[in-house]
Amino acid sequence: MKFLIPILSIVALTFNELVAADIDELQGRWRAKKTRDDASYYQTLEIRDDVLTFILQSTIDGDPIMMGRGRIELSERAGVRILTLSAIEMGPNASSLVAVEAAYAERSLVYRIGYRRLFLVNNMDGDRDEDPELDIYAKLPKPEATD
Repeated sequence: MKFLIPILSIVALTFNELVAADIDELQGRWRAKKTRDDASYYQTLEIRDDVLTFILQSTIDGDPIMMGRGRIELSERAGVRILTLSAIEMGPNASSLVAVEAAYAERSLVYRIGYRRLFLVNNMDGDRDEDPELDIYAKLPKPEATD
């Protein structure tokens, strides 16, 4: 029993280091090109600290179609990394965001980061109207600073 406590402490420290490393690596902008009902669009994620903003944009003119925002929390269960998005707000633009219905106010997504890619598995956290799907995002370069 006296050996179990140090082992659990090491596991807890290692997990905290993984989560801290992941949140640092997630910072920035990520983009995926998606197609639904024969229409293509970009889905862009921007992560700053613990806030995720997502924007759906037309692939034709780049105009925003819809956007949302929520708080992220990272965890790991049985070796699977989970990104939980809560306090979700949606709207046509940043000044028109409103809280979503309580049933949709929290989402959990399986994630993995690697090779300058973010892999997110959607629609696995409950009964959804849509099938589970894998989205693969590429990390976008940081915008150059203007003086």
